[in-house]
Amino acid sequence: MSRFINLPVLVLFINISLGQQLVLQDSIKIEVPESFNFLQADIFNSLYFVSQKDNTLLKYDPISQKTFILKNFNTSKKLFIVNPLFLVTFDKMNQVLEFYDDKLINTQDNVSILTDQLINPDLIYVQDNHSLLYFDELNSQNFIQYDYRSKNTILFSNTLSKELSDNFVLKDIYSSKQSKFLLLKSYNESNEAYQYKICKQNNQNVYTYVIPEMEDYGWMEQNFYWIHNGYLYIYDFENKPVQIPLPNLGEKYYILNKHLFLWKSKVMYLYTLETKK
Repeated sequence: MSRFINLPVLVLFINISLGQQLVLQDSIKIEVPESFNFLQADIFNSLYFVSQKDNTLLKYDPISQKTFILKNFNTSKKLFIVNPLFLVTFDKMNQVLEFYDDKLINTQDNVSILTDQLINPDLIYVQDNHSLLYFDELNSQNFIQYDYRSKNTILFSNTLSKELSDNFVLKDIYSSKQSKFLLLKSYNESNEAYQYKICKQNNQNVYTYVIPEMEDYGWMEQNFYWIHNGYLYIYDFENKPVQIPLPNLGEKYYILNKHLFLWKSKVMYLYTLETKK
């Protein structure tokens, strides 16, 4: 068996894709304890699992078939795979960055960030070995570039309209080479389903898009994807979202570079997004 190698608000319309499909490329059984849940993958197709019970991060390398363990990885920490050889965890409680190599070995001294400011720790995105992006929700309503080595800040954007977050709570942030993104979630009053809003800023242009419901989501450079009721939706902020049927429902899906990782009963399935011939 092979191994894995390799400012208008828009109304929701869906473009059902007749030209793209998810094609199974590979599958591999991975023995991890029951308490571990699939978290994400990297561009080398290494797989990361987390156990809240054991406060442990586990990495599986499909090439060497080896596993690596990081202890004391609890729910107050967030993982950033800057590249497969350089990982950063952010301790949200203490506002500390921790640095690891591809074997989850600590390689640098920890760095405290923004300790003199009141920030939302969910709105921080680590970009590389010296910079991160955060959204100053409580003060300026700006995206701000922060050099955590020199402790300097650079104002990235004009102030966003506070109307963007009316009846919504800011939940997540993402940065690509060209754009900055925010994910917002509606207040759940009564028993109505949650709504979500995606905000994209490219230069001085701001775009927002409302999504009625979703079970999971992620980012692919300039695209946002989400999963709902057995379908994968991909949105590029220019055209209608593309709707693609998912394979048999798994326990966890993760999209990376047009690869879909489907985790189900200790088996990882690797699909690629291909154009129908």
